[in-house]
Amino acid sequence: MQTSVDLQLNRLQSSANTVNLILSTDFSETVEVELAQRQRRTWVMIESTNTTRKVLSAIVGSPSEMNCNVHSSGHPVIQWMLPDESKVEAPYRSSDNRVSVSSDGQLIIKAVSHTDTGIYYCIAKVHGDLVLLPRQRDITVPLGGRVDLDCVVEGHPTPRVTWVLPNYVHMAAAPLGDVPLQRVSTLSNGTLRIGHATLADRGIYKCIGSSAAGVDSVSVQLYVSVLPPVIQQTQIENATLLEGSNAYIHCNAKGSPEPVVHWITPDGMQFTASQFVTGHNLFVFPNGTLYIEGLGPKNAGRYECVASNMVASSRRRVILSVRRTPSSAKASITSSSLQRTDVIYGGKLLLNCVWTVAKVGFNLLCLFTISS
Repeated sequence: MQTSVDLQLNRLQSSANTVNLILSTDFSETVEVELAQRQRRTWVMIESTNTTRKVLSAIVGSPSEMNCNVHSSGHPVIQWMLPDESKVEAPYRSSDNRVSVSSDGQLIIKAVSHTDTGIYYCIAKVHGDLVLLPRQRDITVPLGGRVDLDCVVEGHPTPRVTWVLPNYVHMAAAPLGDVPLQRVSTLSNGTLRIGHATLADRGIYKCIGSSAAGVDSVSVQLYVSVLPPVIQQTQIENATLLEGSNAYIHCNAKGSPEPVVHWITPDGMQFTASQFVTGHNLFVFPNGTLYIEGLGPKNAGRYECVASNMVASSRRRVILSVRRTPSSAKASITSSSLQRTDVIYGGKLLLNCVWTVAKVGFNLLCLFTISS
């Protein structure tokens, strides 16, 4: 479909007080009928009459009117392009009320001046049922992350989808069944996919849906977030645990991109998440927690957690002390009197019982037999 109105200055018939314009209009419409669904596409046209192709003349200071009779299957949008190439959409009224466009498309100039000389275009368009969702939105993706920018298009016939990137590159939707391999690609359903987002990907992305029914667009503002690692626990900690127990030392970090956590042991070894090292009783969980099984004296010392991404790094230190478990020492009797001792009735008896023990709190029993 093509609609246009041409206005041309007639210099031979124009004077200092009279402006003579030549106005012409042409239109064409092709309507396709899908017999299976018996549906027609939306259409719009400008009526061709004696008044749609003519030259207008007006006296300076007098009013002038230009008509644009539009017929459409839907609700058309009527615009006038002025000689300075600016566009006004009906209904319109200038700030000084000198130029106005009525809702039916009539352009009125209340007081014509020499600056109004030129060609005026009447433009009519209809969107029909072409719909793009959502209309406007903001999306934030972490640096290095993946994001899908959706562009849901509805209409008959099925609209074509094109994405305009911040660098003005145009990308059409991929054919059905194609598998995108590029870092920035379009899917067959109109979604724009960005893998491993960089700072250069920030900006406004415009999705354009177009068909014979019209053209529509939506914009998406993409932000790429960059945050240094932040460890959730205190920066310095002192911990004392019993020998033989298990230790869980936490180091949970957040950031954008996602931080990578590793631990440095007192002997200088480094352990990353899910790393197994033969001969060591240490393991780092995916969330950054250090696990030590069966603590021994060799595990005591300073442990350092380092969380880093491409922005910065953050550290946390834990001083671990291992307290020895009290020993269960066995008490023993080292000497005693004879287990059988004779004594005279009325005499004095002295019984000796000497023992050694490494810990207080034990009860000892020495047995003696006394006979007379």
